[in-house]
Amino acid sequence: MRQEGKILGLIVKNLPWTQIFCQYIALIYVLDQAVKDIESQFGKEFKLPMKRDS
Repeated sequence: MRQEGKILGLIVKNLPWTQIFCQYIALIYVLDQAVKDIESQFGKEFKLPMKRDS
């Protein structure tokens, strides 16, 4: 387990509202890491293809 997980585990042990908050923070962190992984694979200028009107 990572050090961050151990620290969060100690903080949220007996505080349910803090646990929910930390889960949201963890979700944001995971999504941020996923975006960084995609950017590193495709470059920072990666954009989804857009349908042209013509």
